[in-house]
Amino acid sequence: MIPLSCMADGGREKSVAAAFNEYCLVKASDFSALSARATAEHLQVQLERDIPMPDGGVMKQKNWFIPVFGKAPMMLTAGDTKNGNLHVFGCGIYVADGDGQKIAAALSELPRMADPIRSYKIKEGATVIWWRAKVGESQASEKSEVMLSTDVPGLPGTSIHLILKSNN
Repeated sequence: MIPLSCMADGGREKSVAAAFNEYCLVKASDFSALSARATAEHLQVQLERDIPMPDGGVMKQKNWFIPVFGKAPMMLTAGDTKNGNLHVFGCGIYVADGDGQKIAAALSELPRMADPIRSYKIKEGATVIWWRAKVGESQASEKSEVMLSTDVPGLPGTSIHLILKSNN
């Protein structure tokens, strides 16, 4: 079942931020746990693949549709890869609609998000904003960063990604 906390008051943008908080920040997760949760909530798989990496490893990627009443679905995304002793887990939300700047403002209001650490506009029109975030019980750090990108040429909408790094 989709958590009611994802149906925030204040429109699409706050709902997107609430879904990101719920799936990616509230508790520390990993690829298997997020996949199990999405399966338990009966989310429809949009894409599942293993991407070969140059070192012989693989990057796992999986996307699910989160149905939203009266709106286009959100997409929950997950990625997982290792490079030597570095392990990177990604969790994100993508929406084809919604105002990217309002989504960024809604993210900044989340208690788990620190102040933005970088923000820039690419000459082609895209905006990219980075934050550090608290994930589960951990403090915000360079090992838990969030990237929002919006107005990317050829990719309508807004993407938000948690990039969670750990050493194994």
